[in-house]
Amino acid sequence: MKKRKLPVVNETTKYDDLVAASPKTKKLMEKRRIRPRAKPKASSKKVKKKAPDALPIVKVKIASQSAANGFATLIQQNLNADQTYIVFSGVKKATKRSFSFRAATPKQKEQKEQSKLAKRKKKQEEVHWNTDDFYNRHWVDMPPFENEEFSSFVTFKVSFPTIAAHKVWLKLTGETKNSFTFGETKKQGTKKANLRWVGVSSTNKLRYPIYIISKGRAHYGPLTAKVLHRLGVPFYLMVEPHEYHRYKTLCDFAEDVLVLPESNHGMGPGRARNACWDHAKNVLKAKRHWVLDDNIADFY
Repeated sequence: MKKRKLPVVNETTKYDDLVAASPKTKKLMEKRRIRPRAKPKASSKKVKKKAPDALPIVKVKIASQSAANGFATLIQQNLNADQTYIVFSGVKKATKRSFSFRAATPKQKEQKEQSKLAKRKKKQEEVHWNTDDFYNRHWVDMPPFENEEFSSFVTFKVSFPTIAAHKVWLKLTGETKNSFTFGETKKQGTKKANLRWVGVSSTNKLRYPIYIISKGRAHYGPLTAKVLHRLGVPFYLMVEPHEYHRYKTLCDFAEDVLVLPESNHGMGPGRARNACWDHAKNVLKAKRHWVLDDNIADFY
């Protein structure tokens, strides 16, 4: 018995030019006397030069008490915990003096903490949905994640009265960002680019199946498929009928190459995603599944 060949559908390459006006539209434009606007003539009057853009306000987070003293010496200003706003006019003297930072009293610290708590409470009241409830309902059987929050010793906002002062600031700090941490010690660690995830089980059996939806990459194969194959991760490929044979040849290492009912349906990738969902639910009896695009060059 001969195997039924899949129908090959040639994809159309001709499209209507929706930008150019049709003859009917041109007639309507003529009827209503719609003319393209003429370019304004160059005036002989002198045009005033625009003023330079407003200089940025830089947010500086200070990591510790010693860093605060170092920052005070750097900008040549005595600082204290009550200050939140600094005007940096530029360091003019060549010989630098030592300046210090006056820390907050216990009472001031308590007031600051109460103010932070009040702001946080106000923000939570403004949120219309419960984030904890959303997390508990949806983050199921997933790896734990904790975002380590950096709590600065003190934070200053720095403004500049002139462009010259801003140039001096850039030269002193070497920071072009509008927000940075001063006095933070960078952790020395292994380069993560050289690391690779290795599964716990030797069989590499996945808890939930992975699908790659692809179209138009049958001549060189989807990038995601190559990466998963290199990492030893099994996956399924979902393609359209007219590209099945090429994909099957290129990705013979896939668990299976699945085919949609028709080619060039014009409904976007939604149908392919739904087909993956159906296969995972009805055939593999999986509770959940992953769907990846075909253009992922690597995972970091």
